[in-house]
Amino acid sequence: MIFDLRAGHLGDVLLAMPAMREGDAVIAQERARVPGLGVQWRAGGSGIRPVHGQGRHATDAWLLASSREPVRHTLLPDVPRDLLVIAPVVESPRRRWHGWAQLARLLGDVVWLGATEARQMWMETLNRAHTVICPDTGTAHMADALGVPKVVGLYGGAMDRFAPYWNRAHCIERPRMAMTPAEVAEVVRAQHV
Repeated sequence: MIFDLRAGHLGDVLLAMPAMREGDAVIAQERARVPGLGVQWRAGGSGIRPVHGQGRHATDAWLLASSREPVRHTLLPDVPRDLLVIAPVVESPRRRWHGWAQLARLLGDVVWLGATEARQMWMETLNRAHTVICPDTGTAHMADALGVPKVVGLYGGAMDRFAPYWNRAHCIERPRMAMTPAEVAEVVRAQHV
């Protein structure tokens, strides 16, 4: 099967991943490619594209378009999950949250993950995380794809369509990202949601 993601970014590829199988072809830009995913990366051509319906998760649209059940891919070997990761970088102003520094003070020992990290190092850091806190970005989807036990995604809207596919129980949605650092820290510390 060929997945047409040429206009997408990394987050779009990650949302389509549960519909992909080893040997599939994916049309995507170089910066949207996921290391370790057993697909053939292409620069051009045509393939399936989903119809995204309102209220439908983007991954469900890919599953419907491909007529497949979701699968979770193993991208990196299992390692000890010993990191609490904060990944605040986001390009869209509507997804920015300004409580990162205070949240880090509340939580203590955290690892900061920035946009300048090489893709492989970024994935390896997320693969070691027991918790990842980030805004609505590809980081949430990569952490989810890697099986991070707690992905705390911060959403200003559209969580029903763009939250992590496998585990969205810890995500927070508030209009205009109006959550407090204390509220986010409480979700991070909670044993169960």
